[in-house]
Amino acid sequence: LIRHKEFLAQYDALVVPEKTTLLLRKLLGPRTPKLIYTRHGSGDRAIGITPATGEFDFVMLAGAKLRDRFTSLGYLRDDQYALVGYPKFDTIKGLHEAPPKFFDNDRPTILYNPHFEPKLGSYHSMALDVLEHFADSRDYNLIVAPHIMLFRKRVHISLENFRVRIRKDIPERFFHMPHIKIDVGGPALLDMTYALAADIYLGDVSSQVYEFMIRPRPAVFLNSHNATWHNNPNYLFWTLGPVVSDVKDLDAALADARADRGGWRAVQQKLVDDTFNITDTPSSIRAADAIASFMDRDHDRLPGQARQ
Repeated sequence: LIRHKEFLAQYDALVVPEKTTLLLRKLLGPRTPKLIYTRHGSGDRAIGITPATGEFDFVMLAGAKLRDRFTSLGYLRDDQYALVGYPKFDTIKGLHEAPPKFFDNDRPTILYNPHFEPKLGSYHSMALDVLEHFADSRDYNLIVAPHIMLFRKRVHISLENFRVRIRKDIPERFFHMPHIKIDVGGPALLDMTYALAADIYLGDVSSQVYEFMIRPRPAVFLNSHNATWHNNPNYLFWTLGPVVSDVKDLDAALADARADRGGWRAVQQKLVDDTFNITDTPSSIRAADAIASFMDRDHDRLPGQARQ
């Protein structure tokens, strides 16, 4: 941003998925282009629900869930955002097709999707136990598909939780088991290939669970950090299935989730509807229209003035 600030200053608006770009306000002052925030993902973690979102000139929100949370906290005004759905879904070719098949058996397939966050994610303290648990399983297949950033770095530092963890490697033997597939950096981590292929979700704090739930299915969550999560809006997604703190309890939790003993299926559908405001008009078109309308409305204002 520092290196390219003059290049970026020539634009009328920048559309960005992260909050780092707000640094341009300090670098460019009144020459800052309009800053339009798309967010990324549609999760519930505290790090995504901050007053900094209100520093953008315009914000795109996927659905009522985030709208209600931001406005109730006073972080966004009514004229500062638009509900546009989830443009990523427009790009997923297999969303309405038969899911891909990765294993030569009829066992249910579990997607294990650990986050890289040093404190909140389960990889650092539980991933090897999860692999050991399923290594001899005759009941399930397992796809290990972590957040794309987990294997991009060896050392993970959390400014949110002031925690540092060194990522462990996955032992080679797990890569050669016929009922386990491990992908630590491929494009399928990003395009919902595994989310569509799996029958059950196993995760921790990744917002990808909501992408998985576009087709409601069983889910189990790993509480690796002893979170007090009940009635906590930052862990709303943990109401989608059973939560366990010990890998030894996985089999029972998986059985409960598959039998829907907690009535999770109804919760899943409602929360998906609240999370994604999907209409007959593609979300990408709605987002483009919202940007155009905002720019037409604010064309006579100086950059940065819309947020005041």
